[in-house]
Amino acid sequence: LHRFIEEEIAAQGRDPRREMGQVRARIIDIDQKADALLEALSEETKGFIDSKLRDLGAEKRRLERRLEELETVPYEPIDAEAVLRHGMAALGDLPRLMESGSLEERKEFVRTFIAGVKVYPDEERLEVQMRKIPATALPQPGNSSVGVVAGAGFEPATLIGLWPR
Repeated sequence: LHRFIEEEIAAQGRDPRREMGQVRARIIDIDQKADALLEALSEETKGFIDSKLRDLGAEKRRLERRLEELETVPYEPIDAEAVLRHGMAALGDLPRLMESGSLEERKEFVRTFIAGVKVYPDEERLEVQMRKIPATALPQPGNSSVGVVAGAGFEPATLIGLWPR
């Protein structure tokens, strides 16, 4: 779960270091293309290569300015561990959340996560099959008071609960 949270934080793109890496990689690519063009320079290709080098030079200058901007952006990394602790603590509010919703909203919420339930009365056991959640199955904003923040989805897993005796 910790790794998943770190991946989600990185995917959101708020860390300027991520874009800085992409910009630096593109600048290196531009330099390599310019070198290759210069090696191919001849009287026949001079006009074409001059045009391409001007375009690459303009893009490199723009990227260098962007890199300078990104280097001055204040950034405090998001603590994935704190996000995980907060999220796990929020699970304690799930019963209260479910109580605050209507019966239909509760059903909608449960259907989003649960693929099936098997009851074994002789063993006093319940199996819950979790669903892999496609983004299209999540409740849409405004349709319900129950909201879900989706990431890459949940992997199917069987949870087994024993009834209290």
